[in-house]
Amino acid sequence: MTTPAENDTFVAGASKPPTLSKWQGFLQFLYDKKEGTVLGRTGKSWLQITIFYIIFYGVLAAFFAVLLVLFLQTLDPNEPKWTTANGIIGTTPGMGFRPTPADSGSTLIWLKQAELNKNVSGNPYVKKLGEFLEPYQPGKQDADNFLKCSDSNRPVAGDKKTCQYKLDNLGPCTAENDFGYKTGQPCVLLKLNKIYGWVPDTYSSSEIPEEVTKFYGKLRNDKGEQTPLTPAEQSNQVYVTCNGEDPVDQEHIGPIRLYPRTVPAYYFPYSNQRGYLSPVVMVQFLNPSPGVLVNIECKAWSKNIAHSRTDRLGQVHFEILVDR
Repeated sequence: MTTPAENDTFVAGASKPPTLSKWQGFLQFLYDKKEGTVLGRTGKSWLQITIFYIIFYGVLAAFFAVLLVLFLQTLDPNEPKWTTANGIIGTTPGMGFRPTPADSGSTLIWLKQAELNKNVSGNPYVKKLGEFLEPYQPGKQDADNFLKCSDSNRPVAGDKKTCQYKLDNLGPCTAENDFGYKTGQPCVLLKLNKIYGWVPDTYSSSEIPEEVTKFYGKLRNDKGEQTPLTPAEQSNQVYVTCNGEDPVDQEHIGPIRLYPRTVPAYYFPYSNQRGYLSPVVMVQFLNPSPGVLVNIECKAWSKNIAHSRTDRLGQVHFEILVDR
C-alpha cells in the first residue's frame, strides 16, 4: 500500500497531457491519427455499428411491412369498412347548394342585374352551375351500368347499377335559360351529400310532417293554382322545403318553385357505383324583393334525416340579394 508521500511522488512524476485549444480538440475528435479513430471510433467499430443498425432497421421495416399488408387485407378498395351508424360520417347526410360564391367563406348569392344583362354567359354563378351539371348531360349517361329507374326498376344492392338523371327534371332551370339569373329569377341547386349505404326511410302519406305539407300547399303553378302533394308524391319520396329563416325573410322571399318537386327514393343508396349522379333539386326564386338580403333555409325530409343548424345536418343555409 502506497503512502501519501509516494502518491505525491507518482503524481509529480507523471507527464501532463498537452493542452489543446477548442479547435485543435475538435480536429482531433474528427480524426485522431495517434489512436487511429474517426469521430471517436475505429474502422472496426464503425463497421460493427453500421451492420447492427442495418439489421435493426431492416427488421423494423419488415415488421412494419408485414403489419401493413395484414391491415390492408382487411380493407375493401370499393367499400368502407365502417358505414352509416358505425362510421364517423353518421346516418344523416348534410346538404349542399350550388352555385357557391367565389369567396369560400361566404354563402351569399348576389345578383347584380346590370352586370348580368351585359354578359350573362360570363357570370360566375351561371358558369359554376353549368360546370356542376356537365356530368348530367345525356351523352355522359350511356354506360352499361346506367338504368332508367322507377319504383319498380331500381338498382339492387351489390350490382353497381346506378340511375340516370334527366335534366328535363329541372324545368326552366337550365343552361339554355341561364338558370334564371338573367331575368332575376335565380335557380339554386340543392343536393344531399353522399353517405355510403344510406337509404332514406320515407314517410307514408299519414306520416308526412305538417311543415312539409304546409310548404307544398303554398306552392303554385304557372296559372297561380295551388299544387299540394299528389298521391304519387306521398310515398317513397325525399321532400325538400325552403323558407325564409325569420319573419322578415319570409316576407321578402317571394314565390318559389321546385324542379323536381321531390326526390324519389330509388336514387339511393350510393355504393360507389361508377358514374353515380347525386339527385338534385332546383329551387327557383321567382320574385325576391329587390335590394333586400334574404336569409334562406332549405331542409331535406325523411324519417332518418335529422336537422341541426349547428352540425349542418339535413339542411343548408344561404342568402340571396338581387340588385335590379
